[in-house]
Amino acid sequence: MDAIPNTDGHPPSRSPNGRSRSKAPLNDFGRRYVRLLWQTGSQPQEGVGQVPMVDLLAHAGLLVPKGMVLSKEAHRAFLDQSGLLEHLRAHPDGGEDPAPRVLRICLSHRSSMIKGELNRAICDALIGLGSPSVAIVSEGSTTRHLKSIPEVKEAIKRAWLSLEVLKRQLEAASRGLEIPTWPVLILAEEG
Repeated sequence: MDAIPNTDGHPPSRSPNGRSRSKAPLNDFGRRYVRLLWQTGSQPQEGVGQVPMVDLLAHAGLLVPKGMVLSKEAHRAFLDQSGLLEHLRAHPDGGEDPAPRVLRICLSHRSSMIKGELNRAICDALIGLGSPSVAIVSEGSTTRHLKSIPEVKEAIKRAWLSLEVLKRQLEAASRGLEIPTWPVLILAEEG
């Protein structure tokens, strides 16, 4: 993931590898789906919707990892656009054991794509991160040394389609509760 455009709305700068990179601001959809974890300078990033605790850590002078959070809204958008939400809400046939159903749902959505504004927000933020590789950290899993945008998007999808996540979502759906979603953390890795 070569350091090309950044997403924090500041003028072009040099990346760690010496290449120039432009910095395009996130659009409204990007701000809804992606929250940056780092700050440039002493001012909070206006309109990016940073996590308040991260702001407190940065203002206290503590090290804040360079990365981003894909919000629960991003996970919700994937549920909607992939048709996964409909499958989770569909009623199982006559007291079916949930384990095979969770596996069927997982397998049927492995080829689902991250599309539209969500895809654009993820791509823009990853390019803006300017890191040669990233790690994806989610509920119960970490995938490291991802060096391309397709690899990162695939790891995000695997996190959202893990059997444990789908099981919890299916249980909530069977009780008529709101389907839970989880954020995914994307951290820049050092060289």
